[in-house]
Amino acid sequence: MAAADALDRIRTFFVESRDFNGIPVSRLAEHLGIAAPDVRRVLQELVAAQRVDLVFASHSENPHIKRLPDLPVDAQLAKLEADDPAGICAYPSSDVLRDTRDLREYDDRPYTRRLPLAEAQLTPIFFELRVLEQYFRDPRYHCRFWDRSGLISVRQEHYQSDQMAER
Repeated sequence: MAAADALDRIRTFFVESRDFNGIPVSRLAEHLGIAAPDVRRVLQELVAAQRVDLVFASHSENPHIKRLPDLPVDAQLAKLEADDPAGICAYPSSDVLRDTRDLREYDDRPYTRRLPLAEAQLTPIFFELRVLEQYFRDPRYHCRFWDRSGLISVRQEHYQSDQMAER
């Protein structure tokens, strides 16, 4: 079993997933027609080469969603040996995706662009509050902020008006 075949299957599963999901290791073994010990050896090679990242139910509850930043390589390799394959999902690394995907459709959505690059969904992104000033000044938006959280929403009377962009 070649690591390249496994990487291609992992990448294809991720790209074709509507929700940027990883492939369960048990399903990967089935698709490749190999036993769990063999798929673990292939994944060890891919993780060590930083071509694949693994998410574990024992670490992140739902491994199908890449919520948290990747564990260090040595921790991924240790958990790969210890955890049940049914609770592990494999994701292509951001570098693999950056090299093989056309991401121009996300050029105007920098935060959404992080998802097709298999970046963790709960990675904090910091910015200056002044970038939100346009929303505070625009009467179509309702803005509320607290110490560490907030919300911006379109006011009901403007929600489906011609003045609002569809997205």
